[in-house]
Order: sequence, then structure tokens, then C-alpha cells
Amino acid sequence: MAASSDRSDDMKARETVSDGEEDAVPTACEGLPSEVPVAFRRWLAANQIDEGIYRATLPHRYLRTRRPLHGTKRTRPAAGDDKTDDDSAEQTALAATSKTEHDHRKQPHKRARVAVTESCSSKPSEEDAAGVTGVVCKSPDSKALPVLDGVGEGSDTLSALEPHAPCPTDRLDAKALSSMLHCSVTPVAWLPQHLGFYQLPATASFASTTLYKQGYLHGMDASSGAAVAALDIQPGDDCLDLCCAPGAKLALMADLAGEQGSVTGVDVSARRMATCRSTCRRLKVTGTRVYLADGTTFDEPPPASPCPTTVHHPGGFTKRERKAMHKLPSRDPGPTDPPRLTHASRKFQPGKPGAKYNKVLVDAECTHDGSIKHVLKYNTWGWDTFEARVMDAERMASLQTLQRGLLENGFRLLAPGGSLVYSTCSLTLAQNEEVLSWFLEQHSDAALVPAGLEAANPGHPDATKYPHLQAAAKFDPVTTGTSGLFVAKMTKL
Repeated sequence: MAASSDRSDDMKARETVSDGEEDAVPTACEGLPSEVPVAFRRWLAANQIDEGIYRATLPHRYLRTRRPLHGTKRTRPAAGDDKTDDDSAEQTALAATSKTEHDHRKQPHKRARVAVTESCSSKPSEEDAAGVTGVVCKSPDSKALPVLDGVGEGSDTLSALEPHAPCPTDRLDAKALSSMLHCSVTPVAWLPQHLGFYQLPATASFASTTLYKQGYLHGMDASSGAAVAALDIQPGDDCLDLCCAPGAKLALMADLAGEQGSVTGVDVSARRMATCRSTCRRLKVTGTRVYLADGTTFDEPPPASPCPTTVHHPGGFTKRERKAMHKLPSRDPGPTDPPRLTHASRKFQPGKPGAKYNKVLVDAECTHDGSIKHVLKYNTWGWDTFEARVMDAERMASLQTLQRGLLENGFRLLAPGGSLVYSTCSLTLAQNEEVLSWFLEQHSDAALVPAGLEAANPGHPDATKYPHLQAAAKFDPVTTGTSGLFVAKMTKL
């Protein structure tokens, strides 16, 4: 079918970039030629896109910090329990220090390294209440070196948080990140603070740090975070990511849903699925299961309770089941192929047939023209290739059919009262406003609602042509300083 061939082409195109979820230093790209190709100029005019967007230079890039799933847990003592949170924190710190001392006796060359533990108190500080947690650095001789706001200014202790030092047990703040990465790091003010997004210079690198390798931080464009933020995921929600690769949005959804909730990821590309699994493993996300399947026909309900785990069945899986998950097929699945489980943080009991998801993200496949880096690659590929991939009417119609199918199926799997976000990394009317307008005409039980992203001051669809779509948000390098993204939030009545 036409949609299948287009899917293959678009997946290849998207694989050349990373959906704004980048970790390495951005590669410099040659800018637009002084004389823009006539076809490209015609495309800009047809989609009401300012040429300046593709001549803009992003002054910064983004990363997201994550609260690790291990380490000291902040808990209240039970009534009548004499042990306070301070006692628990102290025992944890002493245990870590004891282990460090043991390691130092065996490996003297590591004596300069320190263990970092979370500072817990029975009465949270104002910084804690705001989501910024301090840490305490423990030296091998058990002398505590208090460091506020993540790291603080003590140069003697900053070495503890350099790229190859042990990782902290709680999310780091801007001061800590600035010290470690040797550059200015500031929070993204227009995103909720608990998401942990920061901006830093475009040339900054963090992929070689231990914090990155152990999953404490990773690259993710703020616009991608906005798509997930619009869902307003709460602990315990059952979530569906219908086009989940390469996995950064999936991981953020899992962090928000928590261990009480679940996140089901679906992607049709076996090649990109390998990247998604790698992301899930590096970030150690919980409560997730990922399927290789066609998103237009996927029909698995949310999972029920987790299966019991044993020594012989880690995560609840048998050895044969784990082996079957690990092997990826050589071809992408078709619409009639059954879903294939390719990754799961643990085994779940089958969900009740007909059960629906509370939150659904349809980050649909597209031409990826919202990425400056991607479009500028046509300087090398040739602008005739741009015409064939982005401007061909027949191909765009097939891609639009695919996007409609993904949106239809995502809404079908959404529970009444639940929220669905439709997003693309495209700036074209055909893949955004036209798809959304068509969908709302077909579904009287769907209502477009504000995405809650007003603080970013994003753009909106043309009020004259699309007055009914003003709740949708449009991100681009000039308006919001991010990669291009279209975000529309709907609820099922």
C-alpha cells in the first residue's frame, strides 16, 4: 500500500536526525544558499512559513535531568517509630562510605573519589519544595562536606561531580550542571520545573559524562518536552506513545507516570526500535513495555498488575521469553501483523480486553521539515530531493493518510475524559492544520483544548483560515528558540 512505502521513506529521513532528542555536540551545517531554490521558496509561501526560520541560528541546546530510581528514598517515619528520616539518610550515607572505604583499600588509586548521597531531612527546605534538592558529599574519612543547591561553589568538592565521578542520588540543579559541564546552564522557565529541562550553549557536550551514561541526564529538545507536558501525566496514569522511537518522550512519560502507572510504546520501524530499546535500558525506565507494530492497527489494552519476579525469572520473564524479546525481525510489520513485544521493564499481567488509556501521544511520522539541521542537509542531498520528498502531491497525500490513521487509532484507544496530544516535527499545513481539521470534523466527541503551553509564547494557526484551531501551538527557532513542532491537545467527551 502507498502508505507503507511512504512510511519507509520517511523513517529513513527521520533516522538521519534524532527528533530533537540529541546528545552529541551539534554538527555545523551550511546555511541556506543566498539564492533560495525556487521550489523551496514556493513551498515556504504555500505553507505560510517565514524564510527566516531556516536562516536562524539556535543559540542553545537542551537537556533533561532525571530523578534516579535508586538511592535514598524520602519517606515519613511511621507513627511511633523513633527512626527519623535523618537517621535513614545517615545510615545510607555511612553504608555508602563504608563500601567506598572497602573499595579504596582494594584500589588505592581511587581514594580521591567520593560517594555522593542525598541529603534528607524531616522538614523539607524551600529548595526541596521547589523541586531543587541539595546533596551532601561524603569523603572517604566520613567527614561530611555540605554542598547546597546540588553542588555549590566549593572547588574542592566539585571534582566529585566531574564526568568520571560517582553519580548523585538525586536530580541536579542548574548550578551543579554549570559546574560540571563548564558552561552556563539555566532552567527552561516555560516548562514545568519537575520535568527537569535546562538550556545550555549550542556547542556544549555532555555525552561523555558519567551522568549521561548512567541515565541521570540526556539530550531532549524543549519542544519535545512541551508535547509531553501538554498531556499533564499524573502518577498512576496508563499512557500510550503510538510512535515511540527513538524513546526520549517515552522515557519522560514513564518518569511522570511512575511505578504506579504504565507506558506502552509502539513503533513500526525495527531499525529505530533498536535505538528505542537502548534508550530505555540506559535510562532504566520503569513501568514500560514496547511493541514493534503498526500504530494504525495496534489494539493492545493497558497492562494489568505486574507479574511476580523470582531469582530464576528476573522481571517475571523466563529465559525463553527474554530471548524472544531481544531478537528483532529483519522487516517492519504490516497492518495485519500481530504486535511483537521487544522490550519491557518487567512482565505484566494481560490487560482487560477493551480497556483504554488515560493519556495518548501521537507524535506522527512526518517530513521532519521543522528541523533546521534536517532541511539544510538538502544542500548536500540536492534540492530536487526536497521536491521529491516534501513537495510531491501524491506522496504527501499518502503520508497524510498515514497520519490520519495514527490519530484515528490513538483516539479509539483513549478513554472518555482522557487526553490525546497530536504532534509533528513539521511546519506544513497539510500535516498539521489540515489533518487536525479533518479529524475534528469526523469526531463530534473530540474537543480541542488549550495545551497549557502559553508561557512559551508559541505561535498559532492562522486565525483567519483556522479560527477553530487557535488552541494548537506552533514552535519554531524564531518564535520559541526550539526545533519546529506542532502540538494540539484534545480530550474525548
